[in-house]
Amino acid sequence: QAAYELGDGPQQSKAFSGMRRLASRHDEQARAYQRWLEQALPKTDDEAERVQLQRELALILGSLGEAQRAFYTYVTLLTEHTAQIARQETIEEFALLADHIDSAEAHEVIEALMEQPLAPEHLWLIASSAHTLATRQGDEARQRLYAMHAARGRQDDAALARFDEALRAASPEARLEAYEDLMRFDLPAEEPVRARYITHLQEWLGALSGGADTIARQLADHPDDERALGRLVSVHELERRWAEAYGLLRRHEAGLTDDAARARALDRMAAIAATHLDVPDEAVLHYVRAAELGAPSRRRYEAMTLLYVDLGSWRRALDVLDALMEGFGAQLGDEERVGVWSTVAQAAEHLGLQERRLDAMRHILAIHPDHEHAKQALEQASS
Repeated sequence: QAAYELGDGPQQSKAFSGMRRLASRHDEQARAYQRWLEQALPKTDDEAERVQLQRELALILGSLGEAQRAFYTYVTLLTEHTAQIARQETIEEFALLADHIDSAEAHEVIEALMEQPLAPEHLWLIASSAHTLATRQGDEARQRLYAMHAARGRQDDAALARFDEALRAASPEARLEAYEDLMRFDLPAEEPVRARYITHLQEWLGALSGGADTIARQLADHPDDERALGRLVSVHELERRWAEAYGLLRRHEAGLTDDAARARALDRMAAIAATHLDVPDEAVLHYVRAAELGAPSRRRYEAMTLLYVDLGSWRRALDVLDALMEGFGAQLGDEERVGVWSTVAQAAEHLGLQERRLDAMRHILAIHPDHEHAKQALEQASS
């Protein structure tokens, strides 16, 4: 303890190693280590030191059998210091701690954590670890859910393989629920990315029309049943009956009693209108109403941007891009941010906002110093 308090850097690391070794041998030493960590935490304002102390505290509590305290100490750590702590080793530690408390409680906390604004790589790590935990527990429904969350963080072969594995043993009804989750989550709006998952899911679903009549009767008896509405819309979508899916949503959206449910229905109507019915003006109106009723959505902002650009509504495109960066900028990767700033520059140029355009170019160069178009734009402006 004295070596840690007097030293810094490598000396503190050696002191930690020594205390950890002693704590692993005897419960008495482990309790002394726990007390010291609890006293040291409030005394430091250094973020890196707080992260290290809090992580040690969570692990020693776990070794002493205080599973609940250990888990929630690590939850606080991940919530408050995600960028500093989220890596493969620490996420695996978190999953092991989660495995020692009530599974329903652990998963409730994990799911809430994944709904926070996380960088894609951090979301991928947490969702992948949660998927491993659900697999160990034999929880197939949560395996599918976490596979979908992982897809939000990373759209690549590894994510698709996990998605495939989660669907392999699922019932048709469970696969239909997975499709509805895919529609709900904020995956990027670009059609090729989403289409890859949707096409893959269609291969697992097979014919659905046999169950459609039952769902339709349920919806007729309960017009405000969002779950029945979503399932029947999914049946129409998966059989490529886009007009029927759109009409069904239009008829039932206003009857939903919850604003968040109405926003989800409007988002879905907008996506169908824009992508399959070629009525972009209607799609925009649906997205605007959804934004009034529901929480901010990255996917909605991205889709609205594409529509406004296609329609030449540059001022509205710029406003949506500002909202996207304000609400979700921390979640975007470098290439995604370059894409946003490029569209900001394009919109600003159309609106005659020269300084705004150059500011966007500076943001691009901060990410990619060799970006030719941005360099040329700034050189021309300064000459």
